[in-house]
Amino acid sequence: MKKIVMLAAMFAVAFCFAGVAKADTCGSTNCVSAGGVTWTFTSVGSDGSGGFLVDLSIGTTGSLSGTLSEFGVQFTGASNVSISNTNTGWTSIVPGNCASSMANFWCVSGSPISVPDGTETFTFDVTGFNSAPTVSDVRAFQGQGNLAISTGVDIGPGASTSVPEPSSGMLGLLGAISLAGLSLFRKLMP
Repeated sequence: MKKIVMLAAMFAVAFCFAGVAKADTCGSTNCVSAGGVTWTFTSVGSDGSGGFLVDLSIGTTGSLSGTLSEFGVQFTGASNVSISNTNTGWTSIVPGNCASSMANFWCVSGSPISVPDGTETFTFDVTGFNSAPTVSDVRAFQGQGNLAISTGVDIGPGASTSVPEPSSGMLGLLGAISLAGLSLFRKLMP
């Protein structure tokens, strides 16, 4: 009976320290986040005609509520930026930062998207560079509280690095300690 009580106590302690597992939504420098919306930029390579392709993934799952109808992206030195692929149906991209004509920004707009709404994807064809762009800037959700973002971001060379979930690691450690304690307990009990 003592063994069962001790085992139950060890599991209770392990579960008391285990919380909801939450991974870092931006585990690399090619990702920025505000209000639960993540903006991840990835270089895809050459477009085959002198330009370079850059993927943008906008993750809105679990974000604060808001409406995305436009955003600005910056590619300093670009002579032209166009949308070569998207899952949003948006096609408008013009020079400027939507609300102002800030240098090197391009305003992307379309039908309003209510967030949270999953993941929106864009592939930009950027021309005017000798090599693939490595930095950008994003400006969106202006006037929408914690969703508002205006910051620089790296353009990553591929998939971003995942970050281990701290609570899962703690739970695994406590499980290992519990098993070691159980083994020791069995050896010490007659």
